Amino acid sequence: MEIRKIEDRGGEAILTKYYDGIHFTPKTPGNVKDHLEAIKNLKYKKGDVLIDTFPKTGTHWTFDIVKMLKNEQAEYSSGIIMLLDFAPSTEFDALDSPRVLMSHFYPQHIPKFVVDEKCKIVYVYRNPKDTAVSMFSFLKQLNIKGMKGYKGTWEHFFELFTTKSVHYNSWLEHMQSWLDFKKKNPDLPILMISFEDMKKDLRSCVQKIAEHLGTKQDPDFLDEVTNKCQFSAMSKAKSTNEIETAMSADGSNPFYRKGDVGDWKNWLTVAQNEMYDALMEENHITTTTRETMEMRQVTDAGGAALHYKYFDGIYFPPNVIGDVKSHLDAIKKLKHKDGDVLLDTFPKTGTHWGFEIIHMLVTGKAEYYTHKTLALEFEPAESHDALEAPRVLTSHLFPQHIPQSLIENKSKIVYVYRNPKDTAVSMFSFLKILNSEFLDGYESSWENFFMSYMKEKVPYNSWFEHLKAWLDFKKSHPELPILFIAFEDMKKDLRSSVQKIAKFLGVKRDSQFLEEVANKCQFNAMSREKKCKDEMKMGIGGKNPFYRKGEVGVWKDRFTVAQNEMYDTVIKKNVTGIDLDIKYTL
Repeated sequence: MEIRKIEDRGGEAILTKYYDGIHFTPKTPGNVKDHLEAIKNLKYKKGDVLIDTFPKTGTHWTFDIVKMLKNEQAEYSSGIIMLLDFAPSTEFDALDSPRVLMSHFYPQHIPKFVVDEKCKIVYVYRNPKDTAVSMFSFLKQLNIKGMKGYKGTWEHFFELFTTKSVHYNSWLEHMQSWLDFKKKNPDLPILMISFEDMKKDLRSCVQKIAEHLGTKQDPDFLDEVTNKCQFSAMSKAKSTNEIETAMSADGSNPFYRKGDVGDWKNWLTVAQNEMYDALMEENHITTTTRETMEMRQVTDAGGAALHYKYFDGIYFPPNVIGDVKSHLDAIKKLKHKDGDVLLDTFPKTGTHWGFEIIHMLVTGKAEYYTHKTLALEFEPAESHDALEAPRVLTSHLFPQHIPQSLIENKSKIVYVYRNPKDTAVSMFSFLKILNSEFLDGYESSWENFFMSYMKEKVPYNSWFEHLKAWLDFKKSHPELPILFIAFEDMKKDLRSSVQKIAKFLGVKRDSQFLEEVANKCQFNAMSREKKCKDEMKMGIGGKNPFYRKGEVGVWKDRFTVAQNEMYDTVIKKNVTGIDLDIKYTL
C-alpha cells in the first residue's frame, strides 16, 4: 500500500491510497490489500443487495430508495451510511438482514458471495461531466482527516479528472469495468439505472428498482417512497444529519448538493467540453456514453431545448426506459403470445385512437381501456410480458427494433399514418402541454419548432424516415400481414375503417358490434370519455394530452404561406418511395 499525493498543475494536492492500479480514498481502513481481502470474504446473508457507483453519481440517494423498498417502510436512514470501502468488515457482519451494501469498488473487489449467491446488484451511473462538477464541489467542501477541502481551481481539477488522477481513477474506466462484468456474467441480476432517469421520472425508476429487487409493489407505497426520495425532499431531510454535516467545512450535508442535470454547462468551457468529448471517442465505451446513455440536447432556432436519448441514429424521447440499447434488446426478445397485434405509428398520428379500436375488436368488448396505454418504449419488458393475451402492443419504434417474435410468428401489424403537416402541428401542441415531470417542457414558438421539424430534430427523427422505413420493411417482408391505414380515412368514415381493420385482424364481429365500436371511437367521444388518471397527470392542468382536436387540415391555421412552400419542397424531395395517398384535407 502506498500513500500518494496527487498534485494538480497549481500545486494543490489530493491524497489517495494506491493499490492494484486504483486510487482509493484515504478513508479506506488501514492497509488497502488487507481490507479488500476482508471485504472479499464477507459472509452472505439472505436478501443481500449491492449498490455500486462511481463517486458522486447518486450513491446515498439510491441507498435510501433501496433501503425503503427492502424494509417496506418509507423512512429515511439515520446516522452515517456505510460503504464497503470505508468501514471494517466486522461492521457489515453485524448488520441485520436485509442488508443494503454500498461501494465504489470495481467488480474485482466486491464480496465473493455477491457472485456466488447471485445477489441483486444496482449500478447507478450519471453523465461524466456532471459527475466531474459534483466531485469537485464535494472535495472542496469536505472537512475530514486525510480529505481536508481541496483548494485547487476547477480548471486544475478538471485536468486531474481527465487523467485518471482522482479517487477510483476514472468514470470511463469504472463504467467500462462494470459493463464488461455484466457482459461476462449474464446470469447475475444487475440493474443499470441512470441518475438522469431518476431525476426525470423517479416514480418509474422506483417501480423499476422494486421489480428488479422483487419487493412490494403496492402503488400507494411506491408513491410514498417516490415522494420521500425526491432529491429536493431528501436534501432537506438530510440537512439535519449531524454525522454527515460534521464532514463539511460549512456545516451543510456534503452528500446532497444540487443534483441538477446539465449543470456542467455552467462549468466546462467549450475547449474542456470538446476535449472530454474527444476523450470519450478515444475510449472503447463510445457506444455506451454517447449513444445508449448520454442525453442529447437539441436547441431550436430560438434557443429552447428538446432533450433526447440518442441511439442507433434515432432521437428517442427521454422517457424511454433507462439505457436505450439494453431496453431495446429486452423488447427485441419479448416472447410471443397468441393473438399478438402490433400497432406502430409516428408520434401524433393516431396511436391512442388506433389502440382503442383494435383493443375493442380483439377483445370483443366495446369498452374503453381504463389503464395507461403501454408503449413498448416506455415500460419495462416485464410489463408487456405480464399482459394477458390477446395483447395489443403499441410503439413508435422503427422496424429494426420491434420484437423478433412478431416477425417469426407473422403477427398482424397495423401502421397508422397521417399527413405530415397536421402531424407537425399536433406534435408542437403535444410538447407544449406535456407536464415537465415527464418531459422537459418545451417553451418555444411554432416558428422555431417548425424549423426543428424540418431539420428532422424531433422525436423519432422524421415523418418521412419513419414511414419509408415501414414501407421498405413491408416490401422486404411480403409474408408479413401489415395494414397501412390513414388517419384521414378514419376521420372521414370510421365505420368503414373499423370494418377494414376487423377484416384484416381476422376477427368475426357482427355489424351491430362494429357499429358500437365506431360510435364509441368517434374522436370527439373518445376525447370526452378518456379519463385515465395516469394519462391526465401527464398534461398541464390535468388535461389528457393524447386527445386534442384530431382534425384534418388544421395545418392551414398554423403554416404561413412561406412555411407551406418550404415544406412542400421537402415533401417533393422525399416523396419518392411513398406509394400511399396522403390526404391534407377532406
